[in-house]
Amino acid sequence: MLNTTAFFDSFCKNAKHNAVVIMDTTGTILEVNQAFLSSFGYQEDDILQEHLRILFTDEDRKMNKPEREVEKANVEGSCSDDNYLIQKSGKPVWVNGESILVTGDNNVSFIIKIIHNIEAQKQLERFLLDSNDFIETILESITDRGMMILDSSIKVVKVNSKLLEIFGLQKYPDTGSRISTLDHPFWHSNEIKQVLRNIMVRDEPIGNMPMEYQDANGDRKYIELTSKFLQARNAEKRLLLVIKEAQK
Repeated sequence: MLNTTAFFDSFCKNAKHNAVVIMDTTGTILEVNQAFLSSFGYQEDDILQEHLRILFTDEDRKMNKPEREVEKANVEGSCSDDNYLIQKSGKPVWVNGESILVTGDNNVSFIIKIIHNIEAQKQLERFLLDSNDFIETILESITDRGMMILDSSIKVVKVNSKLLEIFGLQKYPDTGSRISTLDHPFWHSNEIKQVLRNIMVRDEPIGNMPMEYQDANGDRKYIELTSKFLQARNAEKRLLLVIKEAQK
């Protein structure tokens, strides 16, 4: 039988590249590994017994994002997202994190948060968004998926030609136009509007969401919708939609 205490100790000690935080089910930090201390500049005395909130930005705290993450892990068993966490120095670092609910010895539950630093990827995204000509070239080079970038008001920034093909659109939408101006019923539906509002309000991207629509001939079509937030330097957050044609 697996000794879970020994397992946790080995897991934390041997994880060299990913920071690991072990919390109780309320989000109080009980243990961290050396990779976390090295990455975030804390000493154990600075961080142990603090709430997960200590690592989040002021903006995310105001939205109760740490508490929502803990609640989701407790209810659903796991929670993952990309967001900024704050080093002890105050520097924000863009990370991918997954919080997993586990049960240790004596049926005591913990939440293990595994943190992967993806700051370099974030800086590339900023560069792409700062370079309008470059990002347009990148979008058009993607021919197997429809791509759309929306601003924080859910207005169109850019789309690629594959998106026009999927929905039978005859022309590119004007920058700053609402998605409802796209000449296809899918973009007029309450369903897609609600999906996009939920993404923006809850600040939670989606992955491979199945959706359906009818083409100009009335035939039923299926897609998978994925979203990702992008943040350019000194600019508002934008939303990237990726649309993949699918079979039922």
